[in-house]
Amino acid sequence: MKRCVLLLLLAFPMLASADVTFYSKCDYKGPGVALAPGDYTAREMLQFGIPQDSISAVDVPRGLTVTLYENDLFDGRYGTLKRSDPCLTNDRFDDVVSSISIRESFEVTTPIAQADTRSNAGITLYTECGFAGSSAIVGEGNYNLSQLKKLGIPDNTVSSVKVADGYAVTLYENDFLRGRSGRLVQDLSCLQNDKFDDTVSSVAVVRSADAVIETPTPAAVAQSAITLYSECNYKGRAVNVEEGEFSTEMLLKLGVANNSISSIRVSDGFQVELFENDFYRGSSGTLRQNDNCLVDDRFNDTISSLIVSRDPRAVADAEVAATVKDNRVGVTVFGHCNYKGGSVKIKVGEYNVDALKALRIKDNVISSFKVEKGFQVTMYDAADFTGQGKIFTENDSCLDDDRLNEAVSSLVVEPLKVTRPTNNQVTQIRKPTVTSSDNDLAAVNKALQCVEQYVSRGLCDSHRWANISQRCDLAKTELMTDGYLRGHVDAGNCKTEYWEELSRRVANPAQR
Repeated sequence: MKRCVLLLLLAFPMLASADVTFYSKCDYKGPGVALAPGDYTAREMLQFGIPQDSISAVDVPRGLTVTLYENDLFDGRYGTLKRSDPCLTNDRFDDVVSSISIRESFEVTTPIAQADTRSNAGITLYTECGFAGSSAIVGEGNYNLSQLKKLGIPDNTVSSVKVADGYAVTLYENDFLRGRSGRLVQDLSCLQNDKFDDTVSSVAVVRSADAVIETPTPAAVAQSAITLYSECNYKGRAVNVEEGEFSTEMLLKLGVANNSISSIRVSDGFQVELFENDFYRGSSGTLRQNDNCLVDDRFNDTISSLIVSRDPRAVADAEVAATVKDNRVGVTVFGHCNYKGGSVKIKVGEYNVDALKALRIKDNVISSFKVEKGFQVTMYDAADFTGQGKIFTENDSCLDDDRLNEAVSSLVVEPLKVTRPTNNQVTQIRKPTVTSSDNDLAAVNKALQCVEQYVSRGLCDSHRWANISQRCDLAKTELMTDGYLRGHVDAGNCKTEYWEELSRRVANPAQR
């Protein structure tokens, strides 16, 4: 009896002692923490010394599998490893794991490094069309991205495939056998016609006697307010979203995992407000047109809630169309003095703040303009043709002298009138003189110093304005919330090279 027990222990040495080891850095570096089979929430991981979003490499012994979840409580995007992975970056799981499930697996597998090399066995993957370039022969089994790389097949490089008799291979666009897929049971010299050329990230090989090639035709995306995609270039999982507000939970019900959106299509007449945190909080930005990759906007895989609504510019465009009776250009406005910076030609009509935004002219950005012969332009410092206003019939290289520099919120372009006020003053509303106490000045200085921390790191922009306002407590200071600083932030002027002058004008309205 003792001999039988001993033989059993010798037969299963790994199952008795092996654990999965997690590392905080790629290539199995940094502190390593070993966990036995079981389920681990974020709190339980922390109790064992693994902080949330800190795993970069996983050592998986034979006989175990580990499933990594992006969210706590085994929710959100996930992937299962049956073998060790030296770096989760390629799997897009680096530093995002929040819960873990480890299971025993009694399947007998052949190590990937010992792929079948017989000329007629398994599948041969090539990096070039025509069965050329680098190649690798893979036998029956599942191969994620890291395993393909070990065989010399980098991500998105498969261009042709040879299939041995009795085998079939399914090609997947995403890692971990996910995303768009196509199945082959015979050789294919170029995947370009099937729209799989240089897009394969994982494959599954099985023995099969089938005699047909199955490559799915991508389904047409139904027209909707917006369409969310899990990969850049409108690839991966696509979900149509109609008008409304969507928290993290509501997005999950639609099939959109937290922090998984990489590209967005926006239908005409709609807009989508993107938020980094749940319940419409944190860094935010608004899209009114398609964006094939959110990486440049720093919103790739960071969106937790969003609001889809009608684009107010569409309404403004209709209003502008109704007021424009003369299709001629009357004035050209510029974003900087001396006719520099971005420019926009404006036709005859009345343009409130929304109508100007429809022309891609942000509030409080106009610094100079040129008036066409036979026209005049009236500019106002309020959104709806009120406040301080002035009529111009000639070019103006800088509105500093008119106290309208970077203060124009609405304007009227019209043919030159025969009779007009000789002093060029339309309306003059006196602004209250700002008197500041020592406490007010201290509050302004404190707020400006806080904002400067974002400026020095290149993070002062309209996407982060809500976060800046909250962190720096700007609502308590009148000079920080009168629209002047926000106008410059929206115009892209909240930068290190402009900050000294901008902060001086924020604190002293008389110099604006």
